[in-house]
Amino acid sequence: MAGTVACNDSYTVQSFYALPKRLPDDPPGSIIKCMKVPRAETLSVLGAQVYRVMYMTQTPAPGSSDLLSRVSTGLIFVPTKKAPPQGRPVVAWNHGTLGLGRNCAPSRLGAPLGGNSFVTVEPGKQYWVPPLTSIGTGFINNMLDANWVVTATDYTGIGPLGTRQQMEPLGYLVGASEAYDTMNAVRAARSLKGSDTTPDYAVYGQSQGGHAAVSVGNYAQAYAPDLSLKAIAASDPAIELKALVENIYDQPIAWNLGPSAVLSWSQHYPDLDISKILTPSALKHYESRATKCILFDVATGFLHKEPFFTDAVLNDPAVARVFEAQTPTPYTDTPLLVSQATIDGIIAPQTVAKMQDKWCAAGANLRMNWVSIERSPNALNGQLAHVTSAMTDATTSIAFINDHFTGSKKADSMTTACSQPPPPFPTALP
Repeated sequence: MAGTVACNDSYTVQSFYALPKRLPDDPPGSIIKCMKVPRAETLSVLGAQVYRVMYMTQTPAPGSSDLLSRVSTGLIFVPTKKAPPQGRPVVAWNHGTLGLGRNCAPSRLGAPLGGNSFVTVEPGKQYWVPPLTSIGTGFINNMLDANWVVTATDYTGIGPLGTRQQMEPLGYLVGASEAYDTMNAVRAARSLKGSDTTPDYAVYGQSQGGHAAVSVGNYAQAYAPDLSLKAIAASDPAIELKALVENIYDQPIAWNLGPSAVLSWSQHYPDLDISKILTPSALKHYESRATKCILFDVATGFLHKEPFFTDAVLNDPAVARVFEAQTPTPYTDTPLLVSQATIDGIIAPQTVAKMQDKWCAAGANLRMNWVSIERSPNALNGQLAHVTSAMTDATTSIAFINDHFTGSKKADSMTTACSQPPPPFPTALP
């Protein structure tokens, strides 16, 4: 597909994110606006032109099988090296939980790929803190060096300046919405002048982005037959949602993850009575907490003395239906690699082990990459492992994607077969 959409460089960031009063009737994946990201904001990205894009997407209508037209924003990275004669494949990156406020959108942030930084949290040890897009510039540069176009959606409702009616319902941990945003970002990249892409694409996501990535496999064939999905890689993914909530519902981390889920799910499921499952403090603060950006406000969630969820979240029938509906189901046609840190304190490895058992029993084309990270007495060790593992497993994930773009099987030696049991986990996770 030859890209035909050229960018308008006259936008300011403010004017770029302003939604038109009426959304166009253009098909999903159509670019509404595009601008080059100034080089000063992308110094750590090598060998690529980065674009901000606003594009048409869709989301499920609450209580209906209809789809609503919506807008998403994001970034597209196009290598500056010459495209091969057959064109470039596309990798769609899905970021993890950042908050649902419009200023939390990775593409809106100043210097969104401003380089790696490190923080010392205990004597003699430093931990990597991700750039603000949650894309490690080290491994995005590896993908660009492979001459792949990379997309990075912000997800529906995060970023644009518009009315609530134009942006809601939000799509946090709503598999169809995340998947449509992902596939429409690939369509947008294909229409961008100079991208020179093929229909081949892969999806790569971390944490919430892992949920989004795996969900693409449930919708790709029916929703985007014009594209050819080759592989999916997910790092520390939020997959088994019921098990995940059971693990964190009474922990401080629930104040960081729960508000976004409650705000989004209550919009998609009007019959969900959140007053049953939230404590009085959570009921008062969940919406404001959901729109806080976690990158800048991560500590506040740990200051609440009252838990976020009540025990009812574990047995409420309406919540159970949401868990079932938004937990990706096994598929056998698309190769899937799941990487998981064995001491992850946010996405407990036991939940991913449960997913492995279920998907293997269903005959999924699944490979596992259990990432061992040194355990330390630092209280934040488990939370940091959730972040650092994405960098640790990036080489394996990129090799896996490359194998399925090229038809090689070299990455199999870096992973384990679906049927091999998970390693032992610490009895008490940090």
